[in-house]
Order: sequence, then C-alpha cells, then structure tokens
Amino acid sequence: MKQENRKLPKNFSREQLAQLAEQMSELIYANTLIALEAEAALEAGNDLLIPLNLRDQPFDGAKCFGTIQNSLALNLTICLARLFEEPSAKKQHPDYSDVASIPLLILTLRKPECRDALCESARRWTPNLDRMEDVHEATCKKAIDEAIQKYEEAKKSPEVLNTLETLSHFRNMRVAHSLHGKIVKAIPKYNDLFRLMDIARDITTSAILAIDGNSHDLKDAEIEYYREAKAFWEPALTGIKDTLEE
Repeated sequence: MKQENRKLPKNFSREQLAQLAEQMSELIYANTLIALEAEAALEAGNDLLIPLNLRDQPFDGAKCFGTIQNSLALNLTICLARLFEEPSAKKQHPDYSDVASIPLLILTLRKPECRDALCESARRWTPNLDRMEDVHEATCKKAIDEAIQKYEEAKKSPEVLNTLETLSHFRNMRVAHSLHGKIVKAIPKYNDLFRLMDIARDITTSAILAIDGNSHDLKDAEIEYYREAKAFWEPALTGIKDTLEE
C-alpha cells in the first residue's frame, strides 16, 4: 500500500514550533543515550586489550569478541547517522519532515518564533517561584545559543565534515541499503565515531535544558555506562588472559 504524504501547515505557530522542538528533543535524547551505551561498551572493551596484552595476541574467543565489537560499532554508526541526518535539499524546513535529528532541531531552534515560545515557557519552569522567571528565561536563551554554537563549530571542522560524509555514505551503501556494485569509499573509524558522539552529547545536553529545563549531564551518564561496561569486560578478558598464561 502506498503511504500518503503527510500534509503539514507551511507556517507553524510559535507554540507548534516549540512543541516540534520538544518532540524532536525527546527522540534525540533517547537515541543519544543508546549511542552512549554502545560507545561505552565498545570503548571499555577496546581499552582493556592493551594493558592485558591481548590486542595482537590470538586467543580462544577472539572471533566472538571481534563480532561483539563490530556489532557495537555498527549500532553506534546507525545511531549517529540517525542523529546527524540532514534534511533533503528540497525540504530544508522542519515543518516538512518527520525526522528527529540534530540538524533539524538546530534549524528549529534558530527560528525566532521558536526561541520566543521556549523562553516564554521557561518562565513557568517553577510556577511557585515567581522570582526565578527571569533567571529561567536567561538560562533558556543561553542553552539555545550554546546548542547552536556547538553545532556551528562542529560544522566548521574539516575533520567533522569528513566524518559526517563518510558516515552518510557508509549508511547509504551498507546500512540503509545493500547496494551491489557500489564501492564503500571509507569505513568510519572508532575515533571519528567517538568525536561525533561527544558533539551529539554536548548539543543534546544544551537543547534538553533549553526546551524543558532539565539539566541532564550526559557526561555523567557516559561515565556510568563506561563503568558498567568495564565491570563486564574486565573479568571476562582477565579470565582469558589467565587461561593463556596457564
């Protein structure tokens, strides 16, 4: 059955734009957490190979370890591709897309109408504390500016732009589609994925604060995910090391 194109009003009201930003931020936040978990599991396992002298040493279970790491890297790649998905050239407007991505969220936050609505809403974050209205509004404005600034700085970096191009190409060639006869120009490297993850984490943190007033420090979440991952990998890989030394 052919899916009908959803028709949206071309001119959203201030409230509709703010609601759109909120809906996108919720999905972006959820995807960022998933990506952070994948990154932590991937990084923690990789970090332990060097001190345990297992990186270049064959061991029973190495293939399974590699499969897990590759699966985590693929999951991280998919999440980051989703987070940084650009609107199509013909639809450079959030009103015409159902996609929730950082570029589209920034496009929405840049709209003066959206900014005004969010700042007005921020004044009601703590309705029982009227004296905090101006403080909340200032916090909202600063958070919006920070989210936009972090995105703009990232887009000025040749390394980031190259990584985004590689990520998009890899996603189109091997993740979204299995296209035969097409050559994958490059595969995203761990360090490139981790760099994008840091950018997504920081932009999402600022955007969430601006939109709903919640101060989610995703760096703390990242640290906890890494601790959890290390708690899993350390006994597993140490056990393998002990077996090799017997």
